[in-house]
Amino acid sequence: MILDSITDIFGGIVASAFGGLDILLQSLLWLMVLDVIAGSAVAVYLRKSRKTRSGGFSWVVFRKGVVQKLMMLAVVIVANLIDTALAMEMLRQVVCLFYIAEEALSVLDNAERLGLPLPRKLVQVLQVLEEETGSEEYDDEVLDSVRKKAK
Repeated sequence: MILDSITDIFGGIVASAFGGLDILLQSLLWLMVLDVIAGSAVAVYLRKSRKTRSGGFSWVVFRKGVVQKLMMLAVVIVANLIDTALAMEMLRQVVCLFYIAEEALSVLDNAERLGLPLPRKLVQVLQVLEEETGSEEYDDEVLDSVRKKAK
């Protein structure tokens, strides 16, 4: 009974802070988990990480990535607070879509490094989403590599 109360309180805090656990937030959370797993696999098994000189796994880089993902969630909370203060329902959605596109492109980049073929339509949809949300982080060799594979 106490555990149920604690779970209810935690759920209420999360719902309030993030604006609910809708499909956008669920998608973002799953993509974050997949990106950590895929990025770690590329670094550990292939030693082809773009984040270290050796291409191998680094706990420092891993921790930095986790902190960045936590900050993404903080930005979602900020967007939700602004939406709530202004009685809107737009900013949080845009922020979630922005980070969904970023995380999905990173997962695809890691999948490509692991030797998987990429579905052309999926890459095209992510490119449109990336352009619409103003993402510029992957406008370098990573996105170019993913785009070439999709053509």
